[in-house]
Amino acid sequence: MRLDLVMFCASPKHTFGSAFPEDLCLEGYRMYRHNRNVSYTNYTDLANQKGGGVAVYVKNHISAQRLQYIQGVTDMEFLALKITAPLQVIIVAVYRPPSYRTVDFLRNMEKLFMDLDHIIICGDFNENQL
Repeated sequence: MRLDLVMFCASPKHTFGSAFPEDLCLEGYRMYRHNRNVSYTNYTDLANQKGGGVAVYVKNHISAQRLQYIQGVTDMEFLALKITAPLQVIIVAVYRPPSYRTVDFLRNMEKLFMDLDHIIICGDFNENQL
């Protein structure tokens, strides 16, 4: 059986530094990424941790536009893409470090749900910590 993924999300914990490495590009896909070091304004301890960040890989033939800002969502490792063809949906990749306060994380997640329609959220929520 051959699996042909049109998009997938990644949140590597064990990369070097606080940035998602560019050398993780894949042939036939565009990589959209958001690095950990620019994700946190009020949590410098999280921003300076090694690893982290999120990425979404989208097949070259899929139309995607990065959403740069979502009202009220701050201090969270996430990346939102608006897919317009072949269907209209917003894909959000999220990573929650285990040390990130649950109350702050859930507040940001709620804002994502309130501000966006037709949304698919995926990622590593460290759910055993919730």
